[in-house]
Amino acid sequence: MKQYKVTLALEEDVIFSARSATVGAHQTLDYVPGAALYGACAAKLYRTLDAEEAFDVFHSGKVRFGNGLPLDPNGAESYPMPFAWHVIKGDEYRNAAYPDLLDGAKIKTPFSEIGLPQDFQLKQLREGYVTTTGRLVKPRTTFRMKTAIDLETGTAAQAQLFGYAALEAGQIFQATLQIDSDISDELPGKICNSLQGFIRLGRSRSAQYGTVSCRVEEHEQNLKQPRLQYSSQLIFWLISDLALRNEYGFPTFEPLAACFGLKGKLNWEKTFLRFRRYSPYNAYRRCYDQERQVIQQGSVICLDLDEEATEDDLIRLRSGLGDYRYNGLGSMLINDDLLIKELPEFTGNAQRNDSCAEKPGNHKLFQWIMAQGTRNDENSQIGKKVDALLDDLRCLYSSARAYVAQQENMDIGPGKTQWGRVMEVCKQNLSPQDLLEKLHGIVRPGKPGEIMSPEDVTDEDWGTLTGLEGERTNFGFWLIKRFQNEISVNPGKIFALLSRQAINLNDKHEPGVVSDKEMNK
Repeated sequence: MKQYKVTLALEEDVIFSARSATVGAHQTLDYVPGAALYGACAAKLYRTLDAEEAFDVFHSGKVRFGNGLPLDPNGAESYPMPFAWHVIKGDEYRNAAYPDLLDGAKIKTPFSEIGLPQDFQLKQLREGYVTTTGRLVKPRTTFRMKTAIDLETGTAAQAQLFGYAALEAGQIFQATLQIDSDISDELPGKICNSLQGFIRLGRSRSAQYGTVSCRVEEHEQNLKQPRLQYSSQLIFWLISDLALRNEYGFPTFEPLAACFGLKGKLNWEKTFLRFRRYSPYNAYRRCYDQERQVIQQGSVICLDLDEEATEDDLIRLRSGLGDYRYNGLGSMLINDDLLIKELPEFTGNAQRNDSCAEKPGNHKLFQWIMAQGTRNDENSQIGKKVDALLDDLRCLYSSARAYVAQQENMDIGPGKTQWGRVMEVCKQNLSPQDLLEKLHGIVRPGKPGEIMSPEDVTDEDWGTLTGLEGERTNFGFWLIKRFQNEISVNPGKIFALLSRQAINLNDKHEPGVVSDKEMNK
């Protein structure tokens, strides 16, 4: 079996509805469901495959798109909070020095010799994700109110207010893509290529949501190996939802040993379950699929076996269990150290990475203040350059009029229309080299190539001679040379502001200095 690591960086907010109901507050999942990756791959790849290949990839279960779980700031994988963990209600269970680290000594588990204490009121931990280092990871979400638009009036429709909860942009998730070895050798490459780059996931993808940057890399299988000395008692930690069926083929919420292909009984005292049901929406068919009744991720299932599990049993269970495994369901950890020990022991908890510490330079407010100062300094520098260029331009116009003995109130050289074209070009989000090429086209229309001398300027207005200090220069040659001089310091903004002031020069009144309001446009 080949296994790939799929890294997902949210470029925009992404919506994954937690339920299909349209009444009540909208809720989003706090992870990227494997069904979303499955759909993104099918949208690009399905029609390019023949019937046999399409069946192998999307219907046989040989290709499994895992859920994307959040990474912590150091890039470590996280897992859903196990429901077997409890804390004494009212007690602080986080590290006093670093609140995003869990204190293992404060967490109570049913797998210790004394079990859960009975003389205290306990609170089950349910929210967030945990890493092997004890980092508590809680994905950030946003909520935006929306309204439908009345097609007849173009205004907000009556009684059509709604809201979307979404995963906030800027977060990174990681999923696992598993491909069985008996699939065609060409298909793994096609599957990975269909997910590489930018893809769109979730709801409302045609609006402001859904853009995700995806990177697929092959890596060795690193599934945690179960502790074989505990193989007579298996503890399953669900890292994705689990859809089971009983012996009659009906969905069941009772995870008996027979559902796992084992002989034994369910230990209810050490089993902690939560459930949910939902109907996934199929965008291709534009309808909801059959309702899924699942045991929720984070649930913990303990089985007491009649005989020890074999290595073959463990290999089979590690590859997943239940229905809809191709959509990421059925993934689990078996006899993980964080559950079976007396107390959770987190690796690296005592020595926290310095990059995790809250440093002033990492605070968003500090970064915003520094950015404002940098922006003000840049604007001040740009304003001075614009004022200097404007003084040169005044001299050009005065010299050009004197050169041909023209009165002050007569138009000469490039006017409002010509400078307006320059301003529109400079407002475009282009590289300095592309802007320079467009300016060449303005002062020498229809003739590609660089402006090497005043004679290369063919436009009538831009080719007006200025006679400045006895030189045979003109407005077009001056514009190109000045732009090349400023090409290292935001030339687009400099010459957009200069063009605005040059238009005022041709309105027969003197422009003032560049204002702060204009600098921020």
